[in-house]
Amino acid sequence: MTRLESDYYSYMDFDPEHTREVLRHYVPMFEDNSLRRVMGCGRNEVLGLWKEEGIKAEGVDLDDCFVEAVRAKGLDVVCGDAVAFLNGDPAPGPYQGVFCAHFVEHLTPDQVRELLAGVRRVLAPGGRFVAVTPNPACYAVLSHDFWRDPTHVRFYDLPLLEFDPDYIKRAVLNLVDNAVEAVGGGGDVEVEIVHLPEVGRVQLIVSDSGPGIKPEDKDKLFLPYFSTKTTGMGLGLPIVHEIITEHGGAIWVEDNHPRGSRFVIELPVARLSAAVETQA
Repeated sequence: MTRLESDYYSYMDFDPEHTREVLRHYVPMFEDNSLRRVMGCGRNEVLGLWKEEGIKAEGVDLDDCFVEAVRAKGLDVVCGDAVAFLNGDPAPGPYQGVFCAHFVEHLTPDQVRELLAGVRRVLAPGGRFVAVTPNPACYAVLSHDFWRDPTHVRFYDLPLLEFDPDYIKRAVLNLVDNAVEAVGGGGDVEVEIVHLPEVGRVQLIVSDSGPGIKPEDKDKLFLPYFSTKTTGMGLGLPIVHEIITEHGGAIWVEDNHPRGSRFVIELPVARLSAAVETQA
């Protein structure tokens, strides 16, 4: 166990009430009463807010001083490594939500991958994962706060995408529904997001372990009224294609190894200007 992070918080004299007000923004994202898990729960700000709203939640933190403070408030917390906890056997949960604020910047890229794999293990179908990260475009964060913390490893600057959420949701759900139908009563369906910073693009990949698509059918899938199904009008994938191309993107299908299909949506990244704090 460690007290390094709690000692840093004491040294910097961070105001817990200010932290609560900042994190209050995320409370409406987890409004139902299903069980949630907070990774790196810190001094209990999120757990306390959720308790006030009647939201069931449990925390995990490696800093035993934070854990003592959380337990003193009558809140549930596990003292241990959050990434290891998510990947434990048997898997904890399932949870309807996993939340972490200013946690991933303490991890190496390999640890972040382990974190995401663990979140995927414990989330119930339809569950939500929210990760709050520091803004590297913020002057105060970049020049004063971030590198003072001895436990920080690196920034994780997530790309912003400009799109119509309703249309993109419709497109992705169409692909997921097709993948679920393809695997039938058994098989795997996976959704993956890949950032390609060197070309300024993001890929959203829906893959399945179904029977796959014949080579001669791949070029016809996005044509109106063409379908490999015995039922349906053959308009679902053409509509998906239209939505993606209108967003300046592309969509294609390829084989998934060892079996099945992968539908790849590729969209441009929009680097929106971030607000920069200045000091007088």
